[in-house]
Amino acid sequence: MFKKNKNINTNAEHKKNRKINYFKIVWVTGVLAILIYILLIVIRYKVYYEYTVGKIYFYNCNDALCYTNNRNEAGNNTIYSEYNYQDKIPKVTTLTGNYVLINENILYNYITGNIISSKYDEYKILENNIIVKQNKEYGVIDNEGNVLMEPTHSNLSSKDGEYFVIKTENKYTLIKIDNSVIYENYDYIFEYNKVVVLVKDMVLSINDVDGKDLIGKTIGIYDKEKLASAKVDGNIIYIRVYDGDKYYSYGYHLDTKEFVTNQT
Repeated sequence: MFKKNKNINTNAEHKKNRKINYFKIVWVTGVLAILIYILLIVIRYKVYYEYTVGKIYFYNCNDALCYTNNRNEAGNNTIYSEYNYQDKIPKVTTLTGNYVLINENILYNYITGNIISSKYDEYKILENNIIVKQNKEYGVIDNEGNVLMEPTHSNLSSKDGEYFVIKTENKYTLIKIDNSVIYENYDYIFEYNKVVVLVKDMVLSINDVDGKDLIGKTIGIYDKEKLASAKVDGNIIYIRVYDGDKYYSYGYHLDTKEFVTNQT
């Protein structure tokens, strides 16, 4: 009887120990995963570029991580470009695509080694062009630094760099990069992938950039202080509208061209 109880106790202890060991393994694995992730982040920003005396070297790396297949025959990383500087070491800020900011105002393409511009206060990289800010006014340059739209707008936004929404005194205008006007003096405009959400005279419509009606109807808005708002999530443009009593959420599917309504 004593031996049986001893065996039972021994089995219970083994199970308990296995459970403790299991949680230890899970905990250690989790910690290691976090440390590896942190290490990769550190490596990402250390190997992306490096400073030497008077120069910054930008490397040929895949997603900012330098792998062995990016090395030359001597075993050294292949350099994309080098940036020369004098005196104080400049600050480098990574941006979207092939661009970095050097000392906050120099837009530099580290792939080609070209300085795109150095006269603007801010840069926003778009798919096709670059929105720039100068003295609190916005304009557009191309990827070579050529001026496409002078910085004369107090509020300028774009999703793709082809169509731009200008807001002045609570009125919206949609223009193309060639400065041709698509829609003018609306109460609200939102453009994405050539689909345009429009509000004018308390009526919402959805058109394309050529003026074609995409949903075959309009939607009434009943409160000037609660005009529509739109955003993109995946392949759907979501539009929120107040009808005087409740908010309604509409969705326009970019792939199927379907327009759906869901009360919220």
